[in-house]
Amino acid sequence: MPGEPKETDVTRSYGELLSSIVTLLEQGRQFAARSVNAVLTSTYWLVGQRLVEHEQGGEERAVYGAELLKRLSRDLQTRLGREFSERNLEQMRQFYLGWPISQTASSNSSLPTDSNISQTPSAKFKSIDRPHELICEMLERVLASRTFSNAPNMGKLLEFCVQETISGRRQTQVAIAEILNYREFDSLQHSNVRREMGRLRNKLRDYYDQEGASDPLIISVPKASSKVGYCAEFQLRRSASRESKNPRYLQLVCEARHLWGQRMPGPTMEAIKLYEEAVREDPEHAASAEGGLAECYCFMALWGFPPRETVPKAKEWALRAITSNPEGPPAYAVLAFAAAVYDWDWKLADEFFEKALTLNPESVEVHCWYASHLICTGRFSEAIEVARTAQSLQHDPSVVVLSHLGKVMYVAGDLDHAFDLLQLTLQMNPNFYLTHWYLGMILLDRGNVDVGLDHLRKAAELAPESSGVIASLAYALAMLGQRQESLRHLRAMERMREERYVPASDFATIHSGLGDLDSAFAALERAFLEKCIHLTWLHAWPPYQHLRCDSRFAELSHRLGLGGGNGQVARSATSLS
Repeated sequence: MPGEPKETDVTRSYGELLSSIVTLLEQGRQFAARSVNAVLTSTYWLVGQRLVEHEQGGEERAVYGAELLKRLSRDLQTRLGREFSERNLEQMRQFYLGWPISQTASSNSSLPTDSNISQTPSAKFKSIDRPHELICEMLERVLASRTFSNAPNMGKLLEFCVQETISGRRQTQVAIAEILNYREFDSLQHSNVRREMGRLRNKLRDYYDQEGASDPLIISVPKASSKVGYCAEFQLRRSASRESKNPRYLQLVCEARHLWGQRMPGPTMEAIKLYEEAVREDPEHAASAEGGLAECYCFMALWGFPPRETVPKAKEWALRAITSNPEGPPAYAVLAFAAAVYDWDWKLADEFFEKALTLNPESVEVHCWYASHLICTGRFSEAIEVARTAQSLQHDPSVVVLSHLGKVMYVAGDLDHAFDLLQLTLQMNPNFYLTHWYLGMILLDRGNVDVGLDHLRKAAELAPESSGVIASLAYALAMLGQRQESLRHLRAMERMREERYVPASDFATIHSGLGDLDSAFAALERAFLEKCIHLTWLHAWPPYQHLRCDSRFAELSHRLGLGGGNGQVARSATSLS
């Protein structure tokens, strides 16, 4: 056809494009090894620029443009590695199109070489104006957010870290102490600085989980030794989500997250209402609200609401959240939870957890979910390791998280560490039921009967609607010979079941303590039909260990996909007897 480019021209043009992109990427990798990773961010933006300008270089190129990314991906992966998929190249292209800030670097510009520039981050930033402008624009957006406007000291600290990094300097603890207005820096303030930097990391995490979910660039300040000093990092988001910027939506999500953080049924049901209202407010951009709903329904199942009513809703909202934002780790963790405790598909659960941890290897919440999953499958030593990792990632300790980790370590057999964690949470909040619940169980195991029972009774007082707490108290009383009081709690739970759903597994706990094995297994059979969440802790939950010698235990374990039940026991419950 007239005007159609010759194949040799197209081939030559493509070869030039491929060569220029390979050069960009190789130089970007070299400099990333010695400087802040904003250099790679600029590299990816420039790759996107090359792609767009190549597509726009002539109308005829549109004829084969659909095949361009596929061909480039194949050739780049051959030369540079598997990370250059068609999807990643398209994201680089979209990154350039989405942020067309004017820049001095032309289409013919390249990254600086060793021969023409000094080895300071500031010099590298000056040679390519685009990264500097983008980082500053993203910093302004973070500082103007509600997350940071309510914490001016954190904003001041973040701005200092970013500006110092751009200038090519690392931030020492002494310099940070000055920003924090410490009058004199001494050895005690080393820990204060680390704590404040931990708080900053948590603030950034909260921001990017909510208001900053659609930001194309993520700012972080990783851990560092006092000798090396701190340095901000800048990472291009692999897939920017379409999160709402509607002020009303953001307010609803923030209020819902606060309510859900209390981990009690009443506030969680209020959180569900707020999340649903947020979805209605902006249904096309509601990834955070959808993910929040998935997590809320999981908690309701764990508390003791009917699994067949709650877990399917958790799965539905998790899938909607992933559709809105394929890179959201909590939604994959919810799907993993549902695959394990509801579908009993342990392999699929492992795959979902692997995906969630790959997306965010520093997520405290995902590590907590995963530790519980490892308990289900009898991998107790791994569960302890994952729980300790979660604890190390939490720079601003949370009573909810620490109590959960204490519970995991208790059933996994690390009683000393569990006791220390729960004592810490008791100091932080003396009125959280989960803390008293598991402190009571640990102290009873250690033979401290009076104090242990006091903690269990306190847990029942704080959470009178929790059948799990009541069952544990009744179990302990039965094991200690206080049979009549144990039976009184059993009758109370039977009356409770007439009014609402009560997990059958809780009845199995009490009957095990009373030594009524037939009633215990009858309750476990009901739990199996109910798809009771806590049934998946069959091998770990201490009261069930009295049932292990019965052949019905192994048969039930096989039906759950957990093996014959003759593996390692997490811990012994004999000290109660």
